[in-house]
Amino acid sequence: ASPISRLPCFPFLADKWGRLGFPGALCSFDGVHCAWERCPVGMKHLHKGKESYPTRVWNIGCGPNGQIISCPPSMGGARNDKTLAHYDPLMQALKLNTRYGHLKFELYVKGGGMEWEYGPYGITDNGYHYWRSCQFPVTVSSDPPLMRWSKRAESVRKVSECQYGSVKNRCRCLNVPFCCSSSANMDKQFRFCCAVPNLPHKCYASAMMC
Repeated sequence: ASPISRLPCFPFLADKWGRLGFPGALCSFDGVHCAWERCPVGMKHLHKGKESYPTRVWNIGCGPNGQIISCPPSMGGARNDKTLAHYDPLMQALKLNTRYGHLKFELYVKGGGMEWEYGPYGITDNGYHYWRSCQFPVTVSSDPPLMRWSKRAESVRKVSECQYGSVKNRCRCLNVPFCCSSSANMDKQFRFCCAVPNLPHKCYASAMMC
């Protein structure tokens, strides 16, 4: 997956997300788990979460076209989404505006008209932090417009889940437990699997620049 220093052009992403009803969005975040068969016995308590077996978890970020633009190193499967966000360089950059705070986009205001907003955000589920950079759908509200927005966000944010399902279909090695004895080797294999579906996007971008 592309490192955050080589993210796709923000105007391109903002235009795609804007057509889906989310101007200013950068990507959709989601944590994905893969089983680890050779997890050391002394580390199993760090890798058993909601699953009954040891896993490693990656917090991947996908663009609106399915391109995986962020894939930081994995963590033990017992870590939750909030911990993943705390150690994710891209999510921290969005939160602190250390790299993308100068990027701006337009939003409709409640009284009518438009206003500029600075700093993109990510679309997540409600398991992440209540940060301005993490926009997630709500489950209960008395505000009908907010519930309509949440229903739309719940659908759009699944682009990361759908893309990971596509990666698993392409790379069957992700459908069976990892046999690596090192988590670093798991990261290399997982990132390679994520890079394969990105190749058509890079070829398309190169053709558009010609």
